[in-house]
Amino acid sequence: LIDVKGDLPNLLLAFPSFDAGHFTHWVDGHGAPDEPPPADLAAQLAEERRRQLSSWKIDADHLAQFRSQTELRVLTPGSSAGEPLHILSSLERRSQGWTGDRDAGRAALSAAISLVLRLLGKDPDPAKSREHVLLAVLAERRLEQGQTAELGSLLDDVLNPPIERIGAFGMGVVVATQNPMDLDYRALSNAGFWAVGRLQTDADRERVVDSLANANEAGSTAAEIDNVIRRLGPRWFLVRNVHATPNTLLVQPRWAMSFLRGPMTLGDVRRAAGSRG
Repeated sequence: LIDVKGDLPNLLLAFPSFDAGHFTHWVDGHGAPDEPPPADLAAQLAEERRRQLSSWKIDADHLAQFRSQTELRVLTPGSSAGEPLHILSSLERRSQGWTGDRDAGRAALSAAISLVLRLLGKDPDPAKSREHVLLAVLAERRLEQGQTAELGSLLDDVLNPPIERIGAFGMGVVVATQNPMDLDYRALSNAGFWAVGRLQTDADRERVVDSLANANEAGSTAAEIDNVIRRLGPRWFLVRNVHATPNTLLVQPRWAMSFLRGPMTLGDVRRAAGSRG
């Protein structure tokens, strides 16, 4: 999972019990003027977590078991806050091998791409993996042109392919946003799976409804979808899967075991990772 916002390290905050002391270090007391003292706020958060998880039949034993049987690794390239990582030098710059020994240059590039795919849980075999073939083609093209091929630029190339027939590789992309207006209309219209939560503005709802509406499908007119989205409560989602029957339903995820504190800084990651050790 690649996190560009800083929320995913919240998974480190899967406290092993309902003790309010676990929350004490994560409430800074600098919120609204009427916010209770940190100790009281920590107690409130702990009680809310206990009440919500209990409604899903999750008790303290489940929390302790989850914590003891789960290993979380936060890789922080360029920083020692989590696990430092620097395996992509072959992608970051064109090496001398591309001039004197192109086979050696391709071998180093292939190894770097395999490492990335292995971290992502994908097939790293350059002879069998479609993902490897695609990334190798995109990266080599950039390096041949004297450009860098770091992950950010490769992601841009995947989303906006510089080569034809990229669909033949069967690539899938997951896009999450709190602002639908940021998404290109082509990404919206070609999405096969949607999970739509509460949208606060008319412009956001109109953007999503225009892409989801289907006048020929029962319950999927623009007016009907707009009405459903307007009435969504907290933690409810309208889910549309074009490959399923029925293809539209409402889903309410259960309460998370981890404390969803919000975006975490490198200092937060360092502290959370240290507390798990």
